[in-house]
Amino acid sequence: MTLAMARCIGKSGCSNDPNAGRGLCIQCYTRHRNNGTLKNFPTMRERTAQLRAARLIDPYKTTAEASKRWRHRNYAERVVVGSVLIHPSAPHGKVHAYNSYGCRGAMCKAAYLYYKGTGVLILPDDIRGTQPTLDDCAEFDVETFVGAYL
Repeated sequence: MTLAMARCIGKSGCSNDPNAGRGLCIQCYTRHRNNGTLKNFPTMRERTAQLRAARLIDPYKTTAEASKRWRHRNYAERVVVGSVLIHPSAPHGKVHAYNSYGCRGAMCKAAYLYYKGTGVLILPDDIRGTQPTLDDCAEFDVETFVGAYL
């Protein structure tokens, strides 16, 4: 029941004055103001469990599974350049490209090592450039980078 469609039902304490709160008297408004809101559910996990029990959402589809399917689709799009698997449209030079796209190019691998050493998710702009391409990722000079930054 939404508050716009609600009306006073004459329970104890009801004044039947519909102008007090969205068509409800003060007593009925305070009784029903949280219906359909997240205040009724202490955590989203409980809300999700309730929706699955009511068969309003697919009980076998979770965010983690959707993420896993997305990652597998990205891994399938990789191409072999030299002897390395590189994703053609990944955001090269970021840890995200290494983990989510499965890009194993020199630039993405350097970004992963840089993150492990410093905690920074992106290579510095003077190394990475503005928008590195697949060729930039494949031809990246790791030895120079490691000597200068790690």
